[in-house]
Amino acid sequence: YAAVSERFAEDLQQFLGVESPDVFPVGRGDRRSFLRERPESAVIGSSLDRSKTWETMPIGDMAGLFVADILSDTRERNPESIVAASLGDRIFAMSIANIGTGLTNLSEIEIAKRSKMTIDEILQGGSGARYSEYYRKLRAEQQAQLRRLIASLLQRARKFNFDQYRDRLATTGELTDGEKIHMEVLGKIFKQRIRILSNSALLRSALNG
Repeated sequence: YAAVSERFAEDLQQFLGVESPDVFPVGRGDRRSFLRERPESAVIGSSLDRSKTWETMPIGDMAGLFVADILSDTRERNPESIVAASLGDRIFAMSIANIGTGLTNLSEIEIAKRSKMTIDEILQGGSGARYSEYYRKLRAEQQAQLRRLIASLLQRARKFNFDQYRDRLATTGELTDGEKIHMEVLGKIFKQRIRILSNSALLRSALNG
């Protein structure tokens, strides 16, 4: 279900205000592939800036990617999967790969475990650990800014009507029967993760390790 999972991750990133290359599922069947547009195409006229690291990318974009990754259950986030695109004096951080997003390549038992994870468990491994490391490298005032941004983004995420989004994909014929079932599970995790991240005290403690 990589195609529909990548599509969901990309759509969620854009909903949260993060520039993201569009994803286009290709073919038919549960194992169909997908195409992703070039990152420069997501921001017309931009060019990649390979000199930027996570610490020098816009903190607002990094907050958006953090929230989107946790809510879409993107399990891995290596540094090379986020790039910077520059347009004039503006820099945009964007994902060019959502590795292991949306419960892809997991057994039913593994999916059940991920649907019950605590905030500590989420931030101790995979993409969560990467963001925790990023957070701890920030100055105290930047850490406070990131937490405020996350809280604001969670408010926005609550306005993402997952059921409506799933139904729209289904009615346009974009989902297979297997993908429809897969989306049901994704929706449950999405809603659960919003509740988990909304506990600001637990989130701050988990980020601090």
